[in-house]
Amino acid sequence: MKPDPDYIKKILDAFREHSDPTMDINQLAELGLSFQMGEFYFHMRLLNDQGFVERDDGEPGLGVNVDMSGNYSWSAVPLRLTASGHAFAEAMGNSKAFEAVKKSLVSSSLSIMRDIAVAAFKAELARHGVRLG
Repeated sequence: MKPDPDYIKKILDAFREHSDPTMDINQLAELGLSFQMGEFYFHMRLLNDQGFVERDDGEPGLGVNVDMSGNYSWSAVPLRLTASGHAFAEAMGNSKAFEAVKKSLVSSSLSIMRDIAVAAFKAELARHGVRLG
């Protein structure tokens, strides 16, 4: 399975648009991100691996166990976007940055997707006279 920029954006948008600083898997499921699906597990693990999403209590992982049959057992622990996750979400929320990610040849690295999105977002800001250090 390869990372899907659309699915990643959907997860990031869910966190970014949520009224509380944390979300659990039940709240994500209410937004159409079913934690019973392998796609959800795959993308959440990638976001966690890269330090974009983590448990709010500081414990490692996301509160999920996988049994020998490949079934997922999730705990509804509070999850949050990290500072880096917020930067990624903000960049992916920009239509030009998101299109740059989708048009890139990158299909396996979230950190490179983030770099592309952030660079395109900064370029878009610069076009509007906003310069970042």
